[in-house]
Amino acid sequence: MAYVKVRHSRVDVDIERELSGYYWHRERWTTKKLIACSPFRYDFSPSFFVSLSNGSWGDSGGTGEYKSGNFVKLLAYLRQETEYETEAYLLSEYAREITEEDRLKVDFSRIRFQKQRIGIPQTFLDRFTQPNDYLRDRGISKEIEIEMNIRYDPKRDRIVIPWYFPDGRLASVKYRHCGSKIFYYEKNGYPIRKLLYGMDRVYRKNSSIVVLVESEIDAMYIMSMTDYDAIALGTSRLSKNQVDLIARSSLEEVIIMADNDDAGREMREQAIKSLCPFLKVNVASIPREYKDANEIKEFHILSKIIENRVIHQGLGLVPVYTGNIIYGDIR
Repeated sequence: MAYVKVRHSRVDVDIERELSGYYWHRERWTTKKLIACSPFRYDFSPSFFVSLSNGSWGDSGGTGEYKSGNFVKLLAYLRQETEYETEAYLLSEYAREITEEDRLKVDFSRIRFQKQRIGIPQTFLDRFTQPNDYLRDRGISKEIEIEMNIRYDPKRDRIVIPWYFPDGRLASVKYRHCGSKIFYYEKNGYPIRKLLYGMDRVYRKNSSIVVLVESEIDAMYIMSMTDYDAIALGTSRLSKNQVDLIARSSLEEVIIMADNDDAGREMREQAIKSLCPFLKVNVASIPREYKDANEIKEFHILSKIIENRVIHQGLGLVPVYTGNIIYGDIR
């Protein structure tokens, strides 16, 4: 365990546990640090490190704010959420509860109440142009780009991905740089952990079946390449708010398609347990040679994996393996 500064507190965090749940290219663990290729850019030689004693990190090939930073910034990137949401997670996971024996003095003059975040004005997206070819190079169709209202910021060379409330109001905006893996969110947007990407489309179409994935690009790719609707968590952890959005929708079946890493496997198991009380939950397993749905470039393979999902009946998965594709066996 190591002490990490979270807001105004020093929290004893299991840094190795938090990092080990994610894929690190060419990783090497020592007693003091993790050394690997940078998660922020396309890197082919280990030039990135994280100190296991305090969570600070550095990238010898990075620039600007992504050359070095603290653990909260790194974990927020890995969890695909805002730093505020990551701080809330760390405090809930590791902060020690205050007992009657603790002597606590509160200076009320320093307290600042957080302003309630209610979303972003609909006109906010007017400042951006229509998207470039970046997402089309990832296999996402122009029709889906238009339907999901994807935009492009030519000044900063970044894709603009709007997140909406189920009723269609603009809730948050995610930016993703075209030349790197860096992404971040617009300030004052509604918390991503309380939203589901594409859920406005589900409500609008009154969909009954949907594929649940981690990233927006995977969701748009599935909608482009198959006849299935898709929604994304924006992270690898399903929140209670997201479960509630699904439970209150028209959905009758959710097909979980998690990434092929430890975080994805954890997301799959958590989603099964959380959603089973409300609707039918099935699993479409990605073959080992692919990391996520977007890496499956053959549309017929992607469709086949989804069509032949593993049926979940509350008593465990009953898979039948045929080559690299898992077929469901209803018993």
